[in-house]
Amino acid sequence: MQKLRMLIAFALATAWLSPASSAELAELNIAQQYGIGYLSLMVMEEQKLIEKHAKAAGVDVKVNWAKFAGGNVMNDALLSGSLQIASGGVGSLADVEALMAAKQPNIEGVVVGRALYDGRIDPAAALATASGG
Repeated sequence: MQKLRMLIAFALATAWLSPASSAELAELNIAQQYGIGYLSLMVMEEQKLIEKHAKAAGVDVKVNWAKFAGGNVMNDALLSGSLQIASGGVGSLADVEALMAAKQPNIEGVVVGRALYDGRIDPAAALATASGG
């Protein structure tokens, strides 16, 4: 399970490295909740893995990390344009649909961990929704 979380977190956190978004983004704001369940993100922050891989891809980016007490606050921050990536707060496909419907250009990804593990989100449906399909 931990490897799956790390893979999902890293894949989504680095998804913003596409040429179109890397030209626009000099600063990346990522939020997570408190707890051991976010250990993979804590390691990414401590070891500056996003900065390391971005630099290897030729992108210079500053990463800001924030901790929030609840997913609803993170969703509000995403919708307001304060965050690009949130880990937590996405508990159903309806949450993915709401974030996509907001059409915020700052939203680069969300980390779907527990909802995926619990079977509340189908990965194919979430990817189709996020891709506009």
